[in-house]
Amino acid sequence: MMNYPQDLDDLENLHTVCSYWSDFLSCTSAAVADCQDEAVELWERLKIPAGNLNYRGSLFELCSKDNGGAGLGFGMGLIVWAMTLSKLVMWLIVE
Repeated sequence: MMNYPQDLDDLENLHTVCSYWSDFLSCTSAAVADCQDEAVELWERLKIPAGNLNYRGSLFELCSKDNGGAGLGFGMGLIVWAMTLSKLVMWLIVE
């Protein structure tokens, strides 16, 4: 068994995660584009809680590990919500 330096493992993991992230964002974009009515309804429901966060920045930044998001108890559901919300906002702006 080969022992790789941690930096190489981290770089490989980062590449893997980013490729999955890219695939996920592509998938969510397609999903939002296919359900426009539901997307508008979801956006309206999410505006109030998002506005109550009193945070200047994106939900991606807020929920990121670097910002202590994991320590705040944000689960996978909130992260998926944040990603979906950002895609929805982009879709609404483009339309």
